Amino acid sequence: MKSNRTQDVTDVTVTEESQQPEQTQQFDFKTVYILTYTPTNELKTSYVNSLATTIRFAMLNGIKVIPILISGIENPSMAKNELLNNLVGQDYEAAVFINHDLAWDPVSFVNNLGSKEDVVALPVVKKVTGTIVFDLDLDIQNIERNEENLIKTNYASLGFLKLSKRVIDELLDGSISITNNTGNEIKNVFEYQVKDGQALTDSIVICNKIKDMNYDVWLNPNTTCAQLTDNLFAVDFMSNVFPEPQQEEPNQVAAQQDDEVKSLYE
Repeated sequence: MKSNRTQDVTDVTVTEESQQPEQTQQFDFKTVYILTYTPTNELKTSYVNSLATTIRFAMLNGIKVIPILISGIENPSMAKNELLNNLVGQDYEAAVFINHDLAWDPVSFVNNLGSKEDVVALPVVKKVTGTIVFDLDLDIQNIERNEENLIKTNYASLGFLKLSKRVIDELLDGSISITNNTGNEIKNVFEYQVKDGQALTDSIVICNKIKDMNYDVWLNPNTTCAQLTDNLFAVDFMSNVFPEPQQEEPNQVAAQQDDEVKSLYE
């Protein structure tokens, strides 16, 4: 699936292996875009299954999901600009950037659309060997939640990021025009920057732009995207970032209460 082609929901077949979630409720959203850049022309089976099941589940809830996938562009930021500029003049309520190497929960996808917040991310694990690192900036000691139990974050990964149409429109209106490889003018929303000698990724830059427009960036901590490497790599955000304190084993407590057990310090 290559390059600047809008694929309607009727083009996608849900396989028997895919999950078949039931309808939950009707949303105000009618049309949502999924925007994905892939460096190659290949997509993992888990991504395709997540996408197909999401489209079906969204349809059950009265939402039309339109995926746009683009490849063949070496610069990832330029590819994301191409994806976003495809939405100019379209009638929709939100768009969700999703990395080509992720699998996600379709129910969480739809529930994120129901959030009143304009910018909502799902936790994405960085590709770091030997450790678990989430691609976001979160002050664990000063957690701020809203009434939906979403967590405010300084920035979140473009791996899975929902943007409302009004945020997208403001981003496009506030960005300069550049010429792409085909000679067409597009808005330069996504870009890398250097600030105080430090290189900033396009995820950080776009979140800074969003906050400068007086929007907050929120994280849904209740579900985590699975990273598709050689094998499916899935971890739970909540249990890794907010581990529950370990409780003593009941037999240990009972032993301390037994009169026959004496302390070495008595």
